[in-house]
Amino acid sequence: MDDDFAALHRDHRRRLIGALCALGTGVDEATDAVDEAFARAFQRWSRVGARPAPAAWVFVTARNVLRRQHRRRSLERRLLRAHHVERVAPPPAGETWLVVAGLPPRQREVVVLRHVAGLTEPAIGAALGISRGTVSSTLRDAHRSLAAQLGDDLPTTPGGR
Repeated sequence: MDDDFAALHRDHRRRLIGALCALGTGVDEATDAVDEAFARAFQRWSRVGARPAPAAWVFVTARNVLRRQHRRRSLERRLLRAHHVERVAPPPAGETWLVVAGLPPRQREVVVLRHVAGLTEPAIGAALGISRGTVSSTLRDAHRSLAAQLGDDLPTTPGGR
C-alpha cells in the first residue's frame, strides 16, 4: 500500500466519519460511506493522491455515497407505496442465518438471493453481473462453509438452473 494513502487513511478516516455524523448521519452509515470512499480513493490513488486535498475528495465521495443510498431508499419507499405493498417479509432468523451473515460478501449475497429471494442461478448471475457458473461455484462454496460451521451436511441447491 502506498505510504501516502496509508497516512491519509490513518489521519482522516475517523475525522471524516465524525464530520458525516455531525451532519446528521448515523455512525454505521457514516462508517460504511467513508470506507467505501476510501476504497474508491485507493482504486484511483494515482489521480486522487495528486489532488491538493485528497481528504476532501474522500469526504465528497462519502457524502455522495450517502446521497445515492438515501435517494435509493426514498425511491424504494415510493415504489412500495405506489404498489400498495403493506408488508415486506422479515429477514430470515435463526442460527443458520447468523452464520450466513458471517460469510464473505459475495457468498452471502448469492445465498440470500437463492434461498430468500428464490432466484435461479441464471437470474442471480444476471443480477450480480457474473456467470451462472460463478454463481454455482459460489453457492457450492457457501454451502460447504455453512455445513462446516453448523456441523450439518447441507443439501445442495436443487433446481438451480
